[in-house]
Amino acid sequence: MCSIDFQLFDDAGVVWSPREKVALRSVLPDLQKRYALKNIYPWGKVTGLNGDYLIVQGRQEWLDEPTTLYSLDCVNWAQLPEIDEEAMSKCNKMPDLFFGNPNHEYIIREKIIDPTQPPEPASKEIALGEDGTPLPDPEEEEEDKPEEGAADASEPKKKSPYKKTTFKEDKRLAVFVHQVDASTALVPRGYLMVNATHNVVLNRMFQGLPQSEALKASAYMHQRAPEQGDRLAVLQQEGLTETRDFLDTIEGDAPVGCWSMQYDAAVRLVLLRNLLWPGSVFFMRPETSQWGRCYVGTGVQNTDIAFMLAPNRNPVPGKALMEVVDATNAEMERKLLEKTAPLSPPRARRLRARPLPMRKVKHLHHHHHHPIIIIIIIIIIIHHHPVVVLFS
Repeated sequence: MCSIDFQLFDDAGVVWSPREKVALRSVLPDLQKRYALKNIYPWGKVTGLNGDYLIVQGRQEWLDEPTTLYSLDCVNWAQLPEIDEEAMSKCNKMPDLFFGNPNHEYIIREKIIDPTQPPEPASKEIALGEDGTPLPDPEEEEEDKPEEGAADASEPKKKSPYKKTTFKEDKRLAVFVHQVDASTALVPRGYLMVNATHNVVLNRMFQGLPQSEALKASAYMHQRAPEQGDRLAVLQQEGLTETRDFLDTIEGDAPVGCWSMQYDAAVRLVLLRNLLWPGSVFFMRPETSQWGRCYVGTGVQNTDIAFMLAPNRNPVPGKALMEVVDATNAEMERKLLEKTAPLSPPRARRLRARPLPMRKVKHLHHHHHHPIIIIIIIIIIIHHHPVVVLFS
């Protein structure tokens, strides 16, 4: 399926430009056919300094590694390269923004640690110039020092203590997408199920989650191979299994409190935002099969999340949110009944017996006319004398 409900994205606060909407609607069926994908969907957008990456994903199987495609102009699409452990470790040291050029080369220089040498101290003395500025490290300058002449050719070249590694930005983008998927790729409980042959398939009977369950963290699961012991045993055991509870839930995600759950009553959407990866959002409309997820951000991880979380956090955020929603609904119903229901006899008697406020009493007092004025008006009416004669 490659149909997209952009209205659902708009309700969740994820805005696509008209050009991007038209491009996605037209290109997704072609990409699905070209790469032989069972399903394809828009993954999101990573903003860069010189351009933005528009990213879509597709899968052969529901728990397999997805096929990720990117584009800079919504016309030409390319597949992200495969990643390895070395790329994961190198790219984690790149906290900068993306440039927006997939061919841009990053250079990482790491110092080689010799196990035969004693470890260096944690801090070393830095030489300062006369003006107080730090002088360059002679060891680092020696690495980039050019050859002076043929006379030095016979001398053995000193081995550099640093190792250079280069990789392109498309590989860094692939690592970033993989990390975000591992943390934020969610599906609602019951959307996927295990059939009799222990294969993960789509649940054709899925009709959404009731509101009471949609506001609990246990109703949202990671779309990846399970890692928790009890969930992993469900897929490994023989015979009948619990067909819905076989994926890891977000209740065990670290750090505790990295998910922010909100309920937007105006559009009836449950919103889940990941604080570790700002820009990622999961949205679902309770009691319907409408849901989705997306990422729109700069591609930088929030390393300050430890300073954003409260020390004592509610372990079940869904329960607290459900209480707030119930209290809000009850208050709205009470106000509506007070406006539409007729007054009961005891309440009507209390309203009649209630004394008027002082401001209303004063207001009525100002409208009482003086007796002399009333008498003068009566005399004028009887004798038909003009007002000028009476006041002359």
